[in-house]
Amino acid sequence: METTNFYTSNGWDGKNYSSAIRGKQVAQLLREYIRKDADLSRCKWSVTTSDCGLCADKITVALMAAPFEVFTDEYKRTHPDRWQRGYSEHGTVEDWTTPECAAVIGKVKAFIMDYIHDDSDGMIDYFDRNIYDRYEIGKYDRPFARIEEAATKKAPKEAKKAIKAGGLQLIDYSEKALAVIGDTKAVKEQLKQLGGRFNPRLSCGAGWIFSKKRENELRALIAG
Repeated sequence: METTNFYTSNGWDGKNYSSAIRGKQVAQLLREYIRKDADLSRCKWSVTTSDCGLCADKITVALMAAPFEVFTDEYKRTHPDRWQRGYSEHGTVEDWTTPECAAVIGKVKAFIMDYIHDDSDGMIDYFDRNIYDRYEIGKYDRPFARIEEAATKKAPKEAKKAIKAGGLQLIDYSEKALAVIGDTKAVKEQLKQLGGRFNPRLSCGAGWIFSKKRENELRALIAG
C-alpha cells in the first residue's frame, strides 16, 4: 500500500491503492475476482473503463443478469419507465435494490474501493481521485435479465454396479481403468483382443487391466 500526504482532511487511500495501478488494471482484477467468487459468479456483469482526463479513470460496473429479483417495489413505483426498460443508473441505492442485489453490488464496490485514492473536498472545490466508480443495473440500451440459477456442480453420473459371473469379476479399478479378475483362462484370447494387459500385481489381485472405454464390451463378455 502506498502512503499519501493529503491536501484535505477528508483524504483516504484504499488498502491496495498504488499510483502505478490504473483503472484498466483494476477492472481486470475485478473480472478475475468475479469469476472466482461464488456469489458474484452466479450473475453476469459488464465491467468497462474510460479515461476521465489527467490521472483519473472511470470504472462502470453493470449487473446484467442474476437469478434473483433486483428492483424493489419502491423503484418500480417511482421509476416505472426505467424499470420496464430493465435499467437503473443507481445500483447502490438500497431503497431501490433488493437485499440480494445490494449484497452483490456492495461486494463489487468494496473490491474497487480498495484501489481508490480520494483526497477531495467539495466545500473548497478541490477534487483529487484516481478512479471514479459507477454502478448500474442493466444498461440504457440493454436491459437486465432474470436468469435461472446455474448448477454449481454437474450431477454425477450414476455409477454402474460391478458385475460378477462365471468366475469372472469386473472391477472399477481407478478413474480411468477397469480390471477383470478371477478365472480368466477361458476368455484369455478375448481379453487380449479387447486390449487388456495381464498384471499379477494389481491391488485387487492378479488380473487384466483395461481402459474404461472398453466397459460395455467387457460387461457383455462377462455376462455372456
